[in-house]
Amino acid sequence: MNKVWTALLAVCVALISLVLADDAGSSNVVQLTGDNFQELTQLETGDRGDWLIKFYAPWCGHCKRLAPIFKELAVEVAGQTSIAEINVEAHNDIKEQFGVTGYPTLLFFKQGKMYSFKGERSVAGFKTFLEGGYETMDAKAVPKKRDPNAPSFVEALTADTFDAKVLDSKNGWLVKFYAPWCGHCKQLAPTYDALSQDLHGQVHIAKVDVTEHEAIGERFGVQGFPTLVFFKGGKMYEYAGARSLDALTTFVSTGYTEKAGDPIPMADGGISEDDSAVVKLTTATFDELVMAPTSGGWFIKFMAPWCGHCKKMARTWGKLALSLQDNADVHIAKVDATDDVELKLRFQVNGYPTVLFVKDNKMYAYDGARTLEALSAFATGGYAEQEAKDIPTSPLVDLTDDTFDAVTRVNEPNADAWLVQFHAHWCGHCKDMMGAMLQTALTLQDHGNVHVARVDADINAKLGMRFAITGYPTLVLIRDGRVYEFDGLRDPKLMTAFALTDYATKDSRPLPHPTDGKPATKKKASEVDQAALVDVQALTTDDVRGSKLARLVMFHAPWCGHCNKLLPTFGKVATALKAKNVLAGSIDGTNVANRPLMQAFRIASYPTILMLHDTSYTLFEGDRSVDALVAFADGGYKTTSTKKDMPVIPKAEAIQPQQAIQPQQAKEEATPTEMAENVHVAEWTTAIFDTVLEEPGNDSVSSPELFLLEFYAQWCGPCRTFAAAYEAIAQDLKSAAPNVVVARIDGALEDELRTRLNVESYPSVLLVDKSKRLVYAFPSKAERTKDAILNFVKGGYKATTPTALPHPPSALHIIFQTLSLAVSELLRPEMMAVVLALGGGIGYTFAVTRSPKKLPTGLTKAKKNE
Repeated sequence: MNKVWTALLAVCVALISLVLADDAGSSNVVQLTGDNFQELTQLETGDRGDWLIKFYAPWCGHCKRLAPIFKELAVEVAGQTSIAEINVEAHNDIKEQFGVTGYPTLLFFKQGKMYSFKGERSVAGFKTFLEGGYETMDAKAVPKKRDPNAPSFVEALTADTFDAKVLDSKNGWLVKFYAPWCGHCKQLAPTYDALSQDLHGQVHIAKVDVTEHEAIGERFGVQGFPTLVFFKGGKMYEYAGARSLDALTTFVSTGYTEKAGDPIPMADGGISEDDSAVVKLTTATFDELVMAPTSGGWFIKFMAPWCGHCKKMARTWGKLALSLQDNADVHIAKVDATDDVELKLRFQVNGYPTVLFVKDNKMYAYDGARTLEALSAFATGGYAEQEAKDIPTSPLVDLTDDTFDAVTRVNEPNADAWLVQFHAHWCGHCKDMMGAMLQTALTLQDHGNVHVARVDADINAKLGMRFAITGYPTLVLIRDGRVYEFDGLRDPKLMTAFALTDYATKDSRPLPHPTDGKPATKKKASEVDQAALVDVQALTTDDVRGSKLARLVMFHAPWCGHCNKLLPTFGKVATALKAKNVLAGSIDGTNVANRPLMQAFRIASYPTILMLHDTSYTLFEGDRSVDALVAFADGGYKTTSTKKDMPVIPKAEAIQPQQAIQPQQAKEEATPTEMAENVHVAEWTTAIFDTVLEEPGNDSVSSPELFLLEFYAQWCGPCRTFAAAYEAIAQDLKSAAPNVVVARIDGALEDELRTRLNVESYPSVLLVDKSKRLVYAFPSKAERTKDAILNFVKGGYKATTPTALPHPPSALHIIFQTLSLAVSELLRPEMMAVVLALGGGIGYTFAVTRSPKKLPTGLTKAKKNE
């Protein structure tokens, strides 16, 4: 049997050898190399006849499929035309000489001229081309082989030299924006050097390393590498053709004139002033302007400030607006979808830019070329060829003092249910919640008996007082004459479930009847029944500093709705603890005298409840009920994992009773009671921070790399003072440096992120460089003025020492942290005693149950007999 298999194997090997030998020996295709190319072909003179040469790469599938056709063709045209091939991946000098940028590249050489093959890649197609078809193609001179030692005339430009050399020159400049690590840039380099040699003295050839000069890349909207732009006559022309020597030469000689050219952006990176003709739409103005019966057509671009494609399209969009200024039937507009979440969700914008044409309550999606000609044609009539769709109405109903009862009819029997958000236009958390509100509203559209609305209670004060609104945002469900308040996470699924079913598990109060603006029935801090708080001590910094008395303390603020709701419960807790010789007290965090306590205990939100004991303190994190709080203060705090050493409480500077008011005191007294409205500042959470900062960059899309972040707290007076300046900073940077994202983060709510970035006070201003993963902190002792922070962002940060941007904690890290806390808790003396007691009890029980039972004497003898 083995002999049979051996014989078969020998036959197979022989057949394969014959096939290979036939394949190698019978091919008339000439194999060219760098060593024999010039000698065999003599292409420049044509002395060695006509040549059809395939420039290929070994890995190229199309090249492999062409091989048998080339082999057959070589036999068919033998004696007339030489058929050859060369692996230019192994011979880069030949590749550069003939400007090969794709595979296979097929070139025909005849009498010192070169023709690119166009036609069917079959034997018949090639023969047709060789027998006269080439005459329909442009003849080019055979490129000469270059001296590898010839000097390059490519000039390296910097931020300091760019404008002086390029923009002030009468001659044209072709500029390559590149990155040192970019493979395509490296491939282009030899061709670019050759171009500089050929055009030396006619056109300047230059390059800019965008990784070293980021501002230039941002200024010219560089989105990928390499980007080639020709500058001449105050215009810029972006090149998008083949990266061959001939194509580039043609473009800088005459080809650029076929384009309209774009205006050169200003040195500060701002978008062209052409944008002034574009109408900026918001939720507040959209329906009034766009949906009016006589408003005509509106061509609307939904964009994001950080979107590279949006930036690239901005100049064209501005030109479109200018060109149609005199057309009363067409308006060119844009919506910043990152600022206006409602319009984004209403029109289901899933990518940027999204372009829609709106007219007569219909909308038409645009998906054509982003050129001035194509956009203009669509806006002036081309839209009619697209499918018309109905314009979605907003799923949120805006209610006011005057319209609430007439629209909702909640005071009538069998009225529909209404999920209503009470908000304030300046409230950052309200804006942050808007996306969840809209998604909830869209989901509840399928439930006809539940409607979703919102009320700006800051403007509609009567409704705010009627429903006893003491904090923003407040979400309530009005159903069957009762009001249910939502107190869960601001998640669309939870909010939807609350509106449909979960409300039944919540406490409710009767629906208040319309009033004439009388004060709300819900008690504010100053109105809470003082009799209920008789056992609650009002504490200050001096009461706590140096005291070793065990105390349960609640940090609160008069404006805090949750605090006011908790005060009656805390009063009952204080009364119950009095019988156990445990004191309970409250600390007003808004009192200037208590600032040392706020800083020492790092109080970041209200209400915060601590148990102060001996030289330690413990944070309460349980249910805020009387029983839970009493149990915690009566010894339960000893078994929790939130125990920390008592901090050193700094001494406040003494204020002389009859001293004249100093500027600093006047400044403190003038501290705003609320945060300034933030229009240009984004509200971020930890989830947004991690998504944006951990997302990898994209060579083909421009994305922001610098992020200015402010950590603040609602209770922080300096934060409220700084809010207006920070908004002004964001507004300036939006035009002066659109690549910088400006956001703020509520450190009280995002404690893990605050700790991760080592933020220890409010307000704290950080600049994060995403590409280099560095964090620069604005000096805490420096004055937080608009000019100081703008200078910091525009380069001053480089004078400070950065820290590495930490990655988010991994799941493994979180598990390890949890285990560490558990182990440290077990190692506490009182826990060790409990563990030893439990272990001893378990051991004793095990020993007793496993030990042999002693039998009576009679039974012992009986068992022995058995």
